[in-house]
Amino acid sequence: MQSACCTCLAELSYDYTNGQTIIERNGIYILAMLLFPENEDFLRLERFNHLQRTVFKTLRFLFSLNKKHDQYQYKRLFPVQIFELFVGIGNFRSDPNAYKEITNAWNSIHIDELTKIKVERLQSINPKQEPTRFIRDYGVYECLGSGAFGSVYRVAQRGSTTMYALKEIDNRSLGIDTDRSLGKMINEVNIIREELRHPNIVSYYQIFAENDKLYIKMELIAGSSLQDHLSLIKDTNQKMSEDNIWRVLIQLILALRYLHKEKGIVHRDLTANNIMLDDEYRVKISKYYISILDNKVYLENLNRS
Repeated sequence: MQSACCTCLAELSYDYTNGQTIIERNGIYILAMLLFPENEDFLRLERFNHLQRTVFKTLRFLFSLNKKHDQYQYKRLFPVQIFELFVGIGNFRSDPNAYKEITNAWNSIHIDELTKIKVERLQSINPKQEPTRFIRDYGVYECLGSGAFGSVYRVAQRGSTTMYALKEIDNRSLGIDTDRSLGKMINEVNIIREELRHPNIVSYYQIFAENDKLYIKMELIAGSSLQDHLSLIKDTNQKMSEDNIWRVLIQLILALRYLHKEKGIVHRDLTANNIMLDDEYRVKISKYYISILDNKVYLENLNRS
C-alpha cells in the first residue's frame, strides 16, 4: 500500500502545482521517514527494498520541482555520496531500475549510522520542528558551523518556512578601533551589501546588532563546496568533465571580474572551500575576506567565522 501511494505521488509530481502541494504539506519529511528500516532484518526484505526505490523515485521527482533555496533539505538528509547518487539519477526517471544503485548504497550504511541519520539529519529537515531559540524575529533551527570569530545558523523568519544563513559575530572579536561606532560599521557593510549584486556571489540581505553581537542574514546555499565535490570525485574514481570544468572556471572569472574591476573589492581568501556548487554546477562565492578602501581592517575581520 505504501509503495502504491508513493507511485501515485510520483505521478502527481509531473504536474508542478501538485508537486508543490506535496512539498508544502511536509511531503519530503514524511516520505523520507519510509527509507529507514524498523530493524536490520527489514533491509533484506524485497518488499521493503521496493518501497525504498519508490520513495527515492518520488523524492527525486520532487527535487526537480524544488526551488533552489529549498533543495538544502536533501543535502541535509543524505550523506555526501548518497546525495551525489541522488542528483546523478537525473530528472523524472520513471524506470525503477534507475533507483537500485542508490537503494543498495543506502542499505549498505550500518544500521547504527542509519539510526543516527534518522535522529539528527531527518529531524533537521522537518519544517514543523520548533526552533531552539529566537534571535530577534528569526527562529534558530541548527548550527551550521562555528569558528574563532562566531557561528553560522540555519534560521527562518517567524511565520515563514524559507531558510537563511545567519552569521553571528561577537563584537569583541572584531578587533577594530574603538572610535568607530557600531552604527557606522553597520552602515559601511550595508553599502557593500547593497552594491554586491551578482548571480555567482552569495547575497547578504540584512545586518543588525543584538546583545553585543553582530548578525548578518545571508543566502542559504543548497549544494556543496568545490573542495567536497573534488574529494568525492577522487574517492569514487570519477572525473570532472571538461564542460563542467569550463563552466565553473568561467563563472569564477565573471564573479571575480565583477568584484575587482566593477566594485574595487579584493576577496582575500578564495579557496575551493569557499566556492559553492549546486547540482547544476552553478557557482556561488562565499566567505568574503575582502579589502576595500578605508574599510580594509573592519571588513577582513567581520567575515571570518
